[in-house]
Amino acid sequence: MAKGYFKQIGESIDYVNSGSETIAYGDVVALTDCIGVAECDIAAGALGSLSLCGVYELPSATEALTIGQRVYWDSIGGNVTSVATDHIACGVAIAAKMAGVLVADIRIG
Repeated sequence: MAKGYFKQIGESIDYVNSGSETIAYGDVVALTDCIGVAECDIAAGALGSLSLCGVYELPSATEALTIGQRVYWDSIGGNVTSVATDHIACGVAIAAKMAGVLVADIRIG
């Protein structure tokens, strides 16, 4: 029978910055199918930590959002959006957001 062995809770992960610029504390990092938020500054080539869960105030596109609405990360625009096409799953809105407001409270993960 196949077995799994506990490694960590998984709220955050180790992440090596393969880019050429420092990832700053609080920066959103687009991963393959989700996002992480930098828990510290991560210099180019260095190891740091990304949070994969929690509630964050993130930059948002101008559309309105409702509580519980699934949102996606637009890597080009650098914000969350309700549009899934060509974007990365990000989490859900935990509070309603009116159209035109440029931040949203999002539970990532």
